[in-house]
Amino acid sequence: MLTFRDMTLDDRDTVLPMVDAFYRSNAVDHPVPREIVERSFLAAAGNEPLLRGTLIFEEGRLAGYLYVTLCYSAEVGGTCVFIEEVYLLPEFRGRGLGRQVLDLYPVPGQPPLPSGGHPDEPGGRPSV
Repeated sequence: MLTFRDMTLDDRDTVLPMVDAFYRSNAVDHPVPREIVERSFLAAAGNEPLLRGTLIFEEGRLAGYLYVTLCYSAEVGGTCVFIEEVYLLPEFRGRGLGRQVLDLYPVPGQPPLPSGGHPDEPGGRPSV
């Protein structure tokens, strides 16, 4: 079972090695300066209302992290949630946890995030 916990500033030594691994992966096509990595962590784990950092656990074991941003969209007439980064430690990959993160991630005041892509795509689900 997946569980989530908001990051705190005390999680720095846990989170930054995962962020570094994410930025060294093929998910990112350009280097990100260290000062931006640090500033983003401080915002995600601190009081920045538009960026939320969350640790992902499976059966109580640290599995990864995600950074989520919030904004208001005139197109949808409400809050939009964007997953900026999702990272799973190598031993947790290939087991469907990414889909579970999308299905279960709790956004305050919002229903669960839809997964499955655009509703017009095969297998896609309508957005919330």
